[in-house]
Order: sequence, then structure tokens, then C-alpha cells
Amino acid sequence: MSKDNLRQSHSAWRDIAVTQLSNANNVILGFATGFIVFCLDKCDTIWFNLNISSEFEKPKLFFGLCLLSLLFSIFYGISVLVSRLYDFRITRHITLTRIRSINKLDYDEFESSNMCNRINALFQIIFKEIPFITKDKAEKLELKNKEFNELRKLSFVLGESTWLWLKFQVFCFLLGCLFFVSYLFSK
Repeated sequence: MSKDNLRQSHSAWRDIAVTQLSNANNVILGFATGFIVFCLDKCDTIWFNLNISSEFEKPKLFFGLCLLSLLFSIFYGISVLVSRLYDFRITRHITLTRIRSINKLDYDEFESSNMCNRINALFQIIFKEIPFITKDKAEKLELKNKEFNELRKLSFVLGESTWLWLKFQVFCFLLGCLFFVSYLFSK
């Protein structure tokens, strides 16, 4: 197989992966939201008579854990959505900067990100303005430009976070379902 065929194959599979990521995120977000509504409908007004007593009640515990897990699933789903959108936006800008640059810019590899990097990246895209590189600046970029590498690192962390948070989203949804079944059996 020629390199062009391999590149086309890689591009096609990348597009399929992105589409499947979007579909999975949307399905789990929809299921989690619908399941919260279903749980609240079937809860026998468990939270509306919150008398604090000394006795431990398993149904209330399981129901509370169910709602909490589903809320975390929705939170992770929204985080996946936001990080994915900004990752695509930043990646598009990086590609445009490479096209505009006269010098060939490096393709450095980055180490895996940790939780602090992921939270910092999410905070940065939500609360700060992303420092995009202008056309004039792109034409004069050096081989190893700090601003360009920071953008690439941000995009890398967002991409890595997207896939990790999708796993957390699915796990929290399944955990919420398990807690709801436990709630039904403990009533």
C-alpha cells in the first residue's frame, strides 16, 4: 500500500472515530437525562419526606447514589462535548498556522496528561481567551515556537481528556443504573 493510500485510510478511520465518539456521548447523555427523570418519577416521593432519623435506610442511600452517579455522568458528558469542540477548533487553528508558516514546524510528542492538566485545560478554554496565532505572526514563526507548542499541548490535553471523560461518563451511567436496581430490590 502506498503512503497516500495509508493517509486516506487513516483519515477515514479518524473521521469514523470522531463520529462514533459524538454518537456515544449523545446517547449516554440522553440516557442519563432520561433515566434521572424516570428515577424521579418512580421514587415514591423518597426525598420529599426527609425526616432525619437515626435509623439507616438503604433505599434512600441507593436512590441518592443513583442520582449522584447520573449527575456525574451528565457532567462528564458535557465536559466531553466542550473539550471536543475546543479541541477541534484549536486543531483547525494549528493546521492553519502550519500552512501559513514559512518554516517547517515541529511535530513534538507530549507526555500523557494528569488530572491537574485536564482540569486546567478545561478551565482555560471556558474562562480564558485562547491565544490564537495571527497570520502575520504565523509567517514569522520559528522552528520551536513557545506559543505554538502551548496551543498544541492544550489541544493534546483536550483530546486525551475527551476519551478519558467518555469512559467516566459511561462508568457513572452504569453505576447509576446499578444503584437504581439496588434501590428497587431494597424497597
